Amino acid sequence: MWWCPRVWLAAVCACATPPAERPHPAGAETTVPDPTSDAVTAPSISLEQGVAGAQRAIAEGRVAPAIDFLRDWTRAHPRELSAQLALAHGLLLAGDATGALDTLASIATLDPVAARRAAQLEANLGDVAAAAARLDDAAQRWPEHLGIVGAQVWLAAHTGRSDSPETQARIDRLYDAYAAGEAASAEALLAVARATLATRTNGGFHDANDVLEQAYALTDLTLKAAGTWLEEEFRLLHARVFIEKYAADEAQGLLRPLLARDPRHVEARTLLAHAALTTGDLFEATALAERVLTDQPEAPGAKLIVAWGQVVRGQETAARDLLSSVTPRTLWQDATSRALQATLEIRGRRRSVAESVESGLSGPDPTGWYFLPLLAELLAHTHLYRELDEALTLALARDPSNFYSRSAYALNLLRLGDDDAGLRQIERAWEGDKFNERTYNTRALFRDVIARQYELVRRDGVELRLPIEASPALSERLFEEVAAARRTFERRYDLKIPNLRVEVYRTPREFAVRTIGVPALGALGVCFGPVVTIVGPFRGRFNFSRVLWHEIAHTYALAASERRVPRWLTEGLSEWEAGQREPGWRANVAEELARLDAAGELVALSRLEGAFVLARDHQAMSHAYLQATAAVEFLMTKLDEPTLRATLAAFRTGRPATRVLPEILDTPIPQLDAEYERWIATMRGSPPTGWEPPTSPATESDTRAALWEAANEALRRGDPAGCLDQLNLLDHADGEGYASSLLRGIALRERGDLSDAGDALRAAERYTDARSEHLLLLARIARSSADMKVEAATLHTVFERDFSNAEAPARLIVLALAAGSSSPDPRHVERLRQISPTSPRTLAALALSLASSREQREASALLDLALAMDPTDPDALLIIAFAARACERPKDAIFAAARAARSARVSPASRELLTKTWPSTTR
Repeated sequence: MWWCPRVWLAAVCACATPPAERPHPAGAETTVPDPTSDAVTAPSISLEQGVAGAQRAIAEGRVAPAIDFLRDWTRAHPRELSAQLALAHGLLLAGDATGALDTLASIATLDPVAARRAAQLEANLGDVAAAAARLDDAAQRWPEHLGIVGAQVWLAAHTGRSDSPETQARIDRLYDAYAAGEAASAEALLAVARATLATRTNGGFHDANDVLEQAYALTDLTLKAAGTWLEEEFRLLHARVFIEKYAADEAQGLLRPLLARDPRHVEARTLLAHAALTTGDLFEATALAERVLTDQPEAPGAKLIVAWGQVVRGQETAARDLLSSVTPRTLWQDATSRALQATLEIRGRRRSVAESVESGLSGPDPTGWYFLPLLAELLAHTHLYRELDEALTLALARDPSNFYSRSAYALNLLRLGDDDAGLRQIERAWEGDKFNERTYNTRALFRDVIARQYELVRRDGVELRLPIEASPALSERLFEEVAAARRTFERRYDLKIPNLRVEVYRTPREFAVRTIGVPALGALGVCFGPVVTIVGPFRGRFNFSRVLWHEIAHTYALAASERRVPRWLTEGLSEWEAGQREPGWRANVAEELARLDAAGELVALSRLEGAFVLARDHQAMSHAYLQATAAVEFLMTKLDEPTLRATLAAFRTGRPATRVLPEILDTPIPQLDAEYERWIATMRGSPPTGWEPPTSPATESDTRAALWEAANEALRRGDPAGCLDQLNLLDHADGEGYASSLLRGIALRERGDLSDAGDALRAAERYTDARSEHLLLLARIARSSADMKVEAATLHTVFERDFSNAEAPARLIVLALAAGSSSPDPRHVERLRQISPTSPRTLAALALSLASSREQREASALLDLALAMDPTDPDALLIIAFAARACERPKDAIFAAARAARSARVSPASRELLTKTWPSTTR
């Protein structure tokens, strides 16, 4: 998916209330402890501490000394089963799965739990036949042991035999034992949970969750009972189930007790990384995995997460090298490795989708229980939506009851704009699995929101999905914008996209659920090819027209490259296209490039893809967009339109930019990096003078940052005097700069010292000529003093600098009316249309402009829309009053003027204009 730049929004709550039956583990929260505290050399285990001391050490993550002790102890006491089990546990945690298996195998004929765990390890290490044979032998030795029965069900489910009469009989046996109260131990409850999950039904998942929750209260799972390994099995199984349901928060809550006891628990941290993948947070997932590898460099699960990031970034060689070094130790790891290999094959066109799917199902996961959902996630992450459609069609033909695959299939159909088929599939996925959060969220959005509150409007091969109430004000503008974009891009890229859909959503949460199925996504727009989804212009916080142009440009770059263009290149190209459409939309990168250069954060051309995919936060993503914009500006000095088309076509082969660009430009990549670096040196401006606050939290030794934070905290408490005291100390500590001047101006204005506030804000201009926050405050001070000349001059500067600010053009229209103009400046009206086309002030400004041109009918219709929104902003009401007067609707004019005059927020200049034009409204 392709994210819109400039502004990230946080969508923090689901689009609807979760279903009543959806289970939540007790105590689940949304954060986990940081497992990166410095390692401490662990003391050895003494004879006095014994096996119990070794078990405690293992539970707390002090594995190495426990293994040393237990190796010596088990040589002297080979028949002490608790010591052998503890040693196997420690070896497994240390990454020695083979050693753990050997230890368990040595006592597998003596202990059913050792036999069960040995069989599971054999299956995970790829020897399914040996695992089945061991379990058959154990079943003969301990025919009443329910744990062995549960392991047999688990193995059957993962090898495609869950429907066999033998397996069904075992499942029935476990259900009967539970119903009769015979499954009272944790070992037995684990077996019952596996049986319920093997049914792959809604009731099965619900029952499994209840059974697993029930076990946590048992003494079997305490350290005193040597039950920490069993507790791990419960929590890891339970967490993985929730991850499969896209319930990352619940998974975190289940893993927290393990991490509280052992912050370096490898599998728990790896599961956290996988949970982050399900929410689209690749940076967090990779960071968690890399921290695991600092403790256990060969941990296969963590390596696979890192390889996932490399595959998504297009670092094919690095991903292949890393995958070749991975020895999977679980069925999930094997399936992940196969899914990564299949994605590389599909993207690079080395194998067809069908061949890649068949290869992935040829291992120990023939049903695709793990493989198919992982492949679906990867193909979606790499934007291969057509290929994903083909893969999931094949998957469902093989196993129509795989509701993970069906849910992913439904979401992908919706991404591709096939609503009818997608909604049919989402209903089938919902009936089969009512606990998948993506299924639930998407179904609820379409059923409860989109179907009732949105409409599709069609014209000339374009579909618009709009809120019903906004459609009259927005649809015509959107059709005009989309038509202009299509004409431009059809010519530039020499291709036509016959059907294009643009979906505009009211809120970030609706947009996020529609886009990825979960209610949290920091973006304004996402392009899936012929379908573009955007957060609507209903809050006036960004330049909507710019975002729209940017996203439609993605559509053509994706089509030209068959969705294989690198992320940085298409983002930079969309930014470049926006600048071609409107020069003022071109990002002013000079100052920011200088800032990045001074901080040592500029990235070489050959490394830009990683900057995008692993952006850790809003600022890192902004830096990635900035550098991608600069990189494309550089490339467009070398590429004409035919060569640009050839470049995008070359990516159809799946090759990375480091191979395509040298070929197209006939320049080796090191030379391109060097040329880009020289070009950047000529393009970057001067960094802001003065001190700038750090972007990360202050350290104890950073005096200026601490003073800066204290000043902000004082202002947040409503203490402007305290804020100014801290700023004075900051100035003495050589902390003067734009930020401190701006904050000083804010504090002085809140204290009522307008003259001094103006001085501080004017001082901010000395440090940079690229920002406008201080100018907006200066304009507001001038407004409160009725100094129209200063206010207008200041707002003109804001208008030229900030193309996402609606206050400047709206207020300039009011000031023009106060100065005697009968019609607003078309530039100001157009800017309002770009930022907030459905707001009352924009509609009124358009109505006034049209009425001034004698287009009374169209003007009156827009005026009706503005009045229907029941505006309360005094400037909007003032513009409405003038538009009504121009439309010869005196009652509406007086009504709007009177409401504006009664507002406590009306400015002195506006009140004077109202008094002059409608004297009766201010009496």
